[in-house]
Amino acid sequence: MDAYLAGRVDLAGDRLPTQTPGARPRRPLVATASGGRLDRGAVWRLLRRLARTAGISVTMSPHVLAAHTCATLSRDAGARLEDIQDQLGHADVRTARRYDHGGARLDRSPAYTLAGYITG
Repeated sequence: MDAYLAGRVDLAGDRLPTQTPGARPRRPLVATASGGRLDRGAVWRLLRRLARTAGISVTMSPHVLAAHTCATLSRDAGARLEDIQDQLGHADVRTARRYDHGGARLDRSPAYTLAGYITG
């Protein structure tokens, strides 16, 4: 964020006029290429464009990105699938299973867990 803000020349000094005399200039923290405020529609368009460019076939949205990231990182940190199901508000644990990308990892294998328990 520091690097982004350091590159924003419009934030250096008081370059933008204010509506009220004596008021501090108000500038958007995150700006579009035209200098306007980044609204939620612009975020949706940006995510969809980046997903298409990356070849991601899922219809991307801020919600999909946030939910997927939260669930995937929680699962990688060791959260139980049932807890992720509750966190995301899914009625069925099978819906939450789509976020479980580590199924082939040895340390997540039930046999590995059992071996650790037995050798304890």
